Amino acid sequence: MTTADGVATTLTGTLSNAGRLVLGASSGLTLDPASTLTNTGIVSGGPLTGEGSMINDGAMCIDGFADERLHPTDQTIGLTVTGTAFYLPYSSGIENAVYAPTLDAGCRSLPDLTGVDEGELLVNVGWTLTADGSGPYVTGTTPLIEVAPTKTGTLYPTLIPAAISIAPNPATVTAGVPQTFTVTGPWPLSGAAAIDLTDRAAFTDAGQQEGALPNEFTFTAAGETELGATVIYAFGDGDELPVSATAPITVLGGAVDALRLSTSALAVRQGGSVTLQVGATDAFGNPIVVDPGDVTVTSSVPTDVIDGLTVTFPTASPHVLTVTVGAVSAPVTIEVEAAPVLPVAPVAPGAPAAPAADAAAPVIEPPLPATGSAGDLGGALLWAVVLLVAGAAVGLLRTRAE
Repeated sequence: MTTADGVATTLTGTLSNAGRLVLGASSGLTLDPASTLTNTGIVSGGPLTGEGSMINDGAMCIDGFADERLHPTDQTIGLTVTGTAFYLPYSSGIENAVYAPTLDAGCRSLPDLTGVDEGELLVNVGWTLTADGSGPYVTGTTPLIEVAPTKTGTLYPTLIPAAISIAPNPATVTAGVPQTFTVTGPWPLSGAAAIDLTDRAAFTDAGQQEGALPNEFTFTAAGETELGATVIYAFGDGDELPVSATAPITVLGGAVDALRLSTSALAVRQGGSVTLQVGATDAFGNPIVVDPGDVTVTSSVPTDVIDGLTVTFPTASPHVLTVTVGAVSAPVTIEVEAAPVLPVAPVAPGAPAAPAADAAAPVIEPPLPATGSAGDLGGALLWAVVLLVAGAAVGLLRTRAE
């Protein structure tokens, strides 16, 4: 049903509206003292006046409908409204009545008091029916009967300093692995002390590579850096104020991509040993500390003795050592030389062997001369001949030896 705009319409008697009653923008509807309008649907449009009765079990969204009519001691207008009708003035003293199950259905909007107070931006995150803000937040879609079962109450604003935060904070990430960050903070009339503001944030990532998503970043340089985020708050008559936050980030080296090997020697004698030192880098050239327990060493020569990172070589030849960390391997060749042999002086063919030492002249002692014998002279002559022969023989042996 629609009343004609510009034509005064007065209701006498009773009228029920289960659908939508649209009142003329300027003329509206007047209820005389004996009339009753029962609404289980929606009434909207121009003013509703008169001194009749209104039973509202639906929603009324009417222009020019005075809020103070539900004031418990000051009903300045004679029209009586019962049923779905909430008297919820603001703590500042502004009247507010809602003739619907929710604020939105009753064409009532909560004011946003976000603004700067003494140099600090305060965000009006919502309204509650408790002075200390401990009660549940009232939003445009909150069923009013749940927060105001007596159908009366006072709305108080909750003001929170504007501050945003980044999570994770601090963050430890791995080079080459995407990391997602979120930004939270207060937002006007959000009905919460903090909500997800990631979609409203602008990120600055210290020059690192940005990921596939606006809040996803891939860092490649190991070390310390930081991530920044800024949210713009609008308030008042077009005023804006940026609020920023940063999060420190530690970037660790990525997975092992290449090995760096060094040895105590590249050439050793047979029976000697070398000790390996193993380092690594990731795909971005960042150094990685390798745990010796993660290293596997093998040799091309099966007789080599491997003890951790030390290898002993019993045999002489080139030995190829293969070092493996995870799925990455690298070779190194060690030249093992044969052990030295002590030299022996050569002997010319046919030459007589030299005596071990000079031949000593035999010592021949003559027998004592017999006394009182007739043959003393002959015996003496015989021993003289023997001595001459012996001396000649010694001289001959010395000559040959020279």
